[in-house]
Amino acid sequence: MTYRLVYHTALLSADEYMGRYRDAARFLPLCEACPRYGNCWACPPYEYDPAERIAGYRYIHLLGVQIVVTGSDGGVANVSGRPGPGIPGGVPGGAEVPAWKAFPGAGDDQKGLPAGEWAERVLAAVRSRLDFRLLALERQYPGSRALFAGTCSGCPAGVCPRACGEPCIRPESVRPSLEAYGFDVAGSAAELLHVPLLWPEEGQRPDYLMLVSGFLSDSAVPGFAARFA
Repeated sequence: MTYRLVYHTALLSADEYMGRYRDAARFLPLCEACPRYGNCWACPPYEYDPAERIAGYRYIHLLGVQIVVTGSDGGVANVSGRPGPGIPGGVPGGAEVPAWKAFPGAGDDQKGLPAGEWAERVLAAVRSRLDFRLLALERQYPGSRALFAGTCSGCPAGVCPRACGEPCIRPESVRPSLEAYGFDVAGSAAELLHVPLLWPEEGQRPDYLMLVSGFLSDSAVPGFAARFA
């Protein structure tokens, strides 16, 4: 088994995306129920109004990175070898990688990992590269801002200084997620990127994993997906 990445993108005006997919009343209570709420600098509550910050931009690019596990013949499959779903149109990226070497230190002993833990490790490995490229794109487009695919994982100890009333140790690389700004990420993925989100089920790894990021800017970025593939 191997895995490969497929990149899916959508470009909207920031105002349109906020009007169609932001529902703070529905999604922020989910953040409040999380132990990271108020204890992580990437998470709410914020000292500013996210709606006002988004309104300061003209465009938002959505980027969905689909992590697809493939069979030996190149056909889409989950790790049990069953046929998987077709892949909607997207930009393929990079060479295929052995599915069990998807994260540092992985080997054959990782084949028995519970589905949830396996998914978390794969997502973390792919996201680390994705975040790096989003920050690089910010430098190419002054004033732009990335929205990461999930919360911050930058602290070595895994505990954000915010929980102790201390400032962030890496403010230059911390970004909120779409969820933290009150956006419907599942709806965005299904309706705009045409790839519904899947979650691991007990005893089953999903046919693919998905990371959804955002990029706010005042101009459209040519060849956006190809900059990550």
